Amino acid sequence: MKVAVIGAGSWGTALAHLLGVTGSEVRIWARKEEVVRGINEQHRNVRYLSSQELSHNITAYGTFAECVDGAEAVAVVTPSKIMRSVARELAGLVAQDTPVVLCCKGVEEGTGLLPVEVFAEEMGNQSRFAVLAGPNHAEEVISCVPSATVIASESPETAELFQNLFVTPSFRTYTSSDVVGVEVCSACKNVIAIAVGISYGIGLGDNTGAFLMTRGQAEMSRLVYALGGDPMTCMGLAGTGDLIATCMSHHSRNRCFGEFLAEGRTLDEYIEMTHMVVEGSLACKTLLPLAERHGVDLPIAQAVRAVVWEKGDIGVFTETLLGRPLREEFYGLEEQLVRLEGAMSESTFFTYNTPVGRVTIASNGCAITAIAIGEVGLQGARKPSPLTNDAANQLQEYLAGRRRYFDLPLDPAGSPFQKKVWQEMLDIPYGSTKTYGEIACAVGSPRGARAVGMAANRNPIAIVIPCHRVLASNGKQGGYAYGVEVKRFLLDLERRSN
Repeated sequence: MKVAVIGAGSWGTALAHLLGVTGSEVRIWARKEEVVRGINEQHRNVRYLSSQELSHNITAYGTFAECVDGAEAVAVVTPSKIMRSVARELAGLVAQDTPVVLCCKGVEEGTGLLPVEVFAEEMGNQSRFAVLAGPNHAEEVISCVPSATVIASESPETAELFQNLFVTPSFRTYTSSDVVGVEVCSACKNVIAIAVGISYGIGLGDNTGAFLMTRGQAEMSRLVYALGGDPMTCMGLAGTGDLIATCMSHHSRNRCFGEFLAEGRTLDEYIEMTHMVVEGSLACKTLLPLAERHGVDLPIAQAVRAVVWEKGDIGVFTETLLGRPLREEFYGLEEQLVRLEGAMSESTFFTYNTPVGRVTIASNGCAITAIAIGEVGLQGARKPSPLTNDAANQLQEYLAGRRRYFDLPLDPAGSPFQKKVWQEMLDIPYGSTKTYGEIACAVGSPRGARAVGMAANRNPIAIVIPCHRVLASNGKQGGYAYGVEVKRFLLDLERRSN
């Protein structure tokens, strides 16, 4: 397979080498001409991992256009701070159905979007994106030290494609459908590693390091849960695995940067010395607004931000954390669940028979809080009845105030919202939730009622579709006719709002 790798830093170089040794024709983009020449003439990256001879199946290019020409898959391994500009440039060069795996870690400053959301917004077709993360130091992976990673995608086919593409005898690959969880873990663990580095740098011990890692994982879990991810992901390769490797290894630039800060030095000095991006330095700044919007407490990230960006006193770093009020160990997750369940318990449920099956509408007396399509177990739903004009008017009144999300007439190009909802909504994995503006779409499961409650608490309207009737991208799940009818129903609701 012909694979393009965007980014020739240490991790991009290691991944390109993995792909090359398994037989792929690899085309790698490098920003510096000296790196392009070194790879093409000497089979070495002269700036990163320079002692390693690279696979002869790798060819380097200096432009995106040359690199992705004819590529059947793309791996993006660039810093998170430039991910939107990279996505925007690739949008005009990469076909809409070309699978893309993202290996950048962080949250976009200003928008609070995760990498997959940024790339899907710029390039379209979110189901063709995957994210790769795990305890993967480039120095060890390229040397065939046994390692493992997780590849998450909303599409099982996309995840499996990259799983098979990257696997080697020394590099195991696992799949997941929890894109949100994997990306949040990837961003958070870098911040925690800086904190651990600071603690060791100021002379504290292993107890403090373990304390920061464990409480950091608690922060990570709270944010994953609040954003609709699965807290179990925090116990996997992208969570615990990557957290241990990033916090405890001297290969870790984030851990080393923390020690560097403890010496009284700065971020600019570290970058000048190492020529490496410290993703945690940006993440400690971008994660906090996202967490604040969702009511999530991230004390370690706040302490790191104070040191990195606000010239905080390194001497009071630990005092700041130890001086916090005493709490139960696992606070946050339970509080969120209580809030979610409380929001739904205050709702009244109305159930109607429609051409697409049973439709349950939840209202809190002021506005619609959720719409469930199909056999989703919402407690309190009344006996099914035909869809009445009153119910249609209630929907119309609610949706009319959100007209900006419904741009008619529909056309082949469509608005970004139409592309995401009407073209991709039925590709949501089992038990997952997607959010588009003020509408949350979730696939029903045995946890259907809870999924609707979570979505409804964060979004004024939630659409839930039963998993066993979802039309997957490959047509293997559900029936095509049912998928068409669901879309017709949703489009009918859209028209009522105009």
